Amino acid sequence: MKEKGASWEKVAHHLVNDNASDVELADRLESTPQFVARVRADLGMAKFPRPLKPQMQPVAEVFAAHTVAVGDHLQWSGRTTRDGTPVFSNLETAYRVAFRLEHGQEPQGLVRVACTFPRCVRGAHLTDRVMREARREVPA
Repeated sequence: MKEKGASWEKVAHHLVNDNASDVELADRLESTPQFVARVRADLGMAKFPRPLKPQMQPVAEVFAAHTVAVGDHLQWSGRTTRDGTPVFSNLETAYRVAFRLEHGQEPQGLVRVACTFPRCVRGAHLTDRVMREARREVPA
């Protein structure tokens, strides 16, 4: 059996003698990773472990890299929308991320800034719908 230049025997020889991935051997032997995997299975060898995906940087670290402490406030230095809303990613605002980091839970409804400092993303200065409703219910 031969596929794209490498015989079954040649692939088997390399599998037994080299500690290489299917992709690496396929490239070296001008074959395909699927053919190498098939020979590996025929030999009763375990699948070559897939490489671990690179670790993504923790959200807290990415968030901190885009903030500057100014007194009691935390000013966003990252991307913003045209109207100045801090943007953490294409999927969410920095306000939502800051709220989650501070309170350990997803915000309910819109996250609003409770202070007047421009682009403040200090979690303690942010409120969600539940927090605002609770404040309204407290008698003065």
